[in-house]
Amino acid sequence: MNTSTIVHEAYSFVCLSCGHGWERAYEIHHVTDLHGNQVCHYYHDGGRVPSPFTRPRCEQCEGNRLRILRAGRVASATPPTGASAPTSGPSVRHWHLRLPRR
Repeated sequence: MNTSTIVHEAYSFVCLSCGHGWERAYEIHHVTDLHGNQVCHYYHDGGRVPSPFTRPRCEQCEGNRLRILRAGRVASATPPTGASAPTSGPSVRHWHLRLPRR
C-alpha cells in the first residue's frame, strides 16, 4: 500500500562564500512505497525540487559552502552595517551579509 504524509518545514540558508542569506519554505511528502521504503519528496512554490540537504547551492554565487539553519535564524539576525536590505517573496526571504575578509 502506498501511503503519504505531508508536512511543511522552512529552513534558513547562509552562503559561507558570499554571505548571501535566505529562507525557503517546503512542502515535504513523506511517502512509503509498495515495498515499504520511505522516501521524501520536496516541493516549493508548487514544483518538485531536490532536497535542500542534497548538494545545496547558493542561489546568488552558486557556491556549495552553505550553512543550513532552522527557520527564522536568518530573519532574526541583525545585518551588519552596509548589508543590503532584505527582499521577500511569497515563501522566500533574501539577505546579503558581509563576511569578514580572511
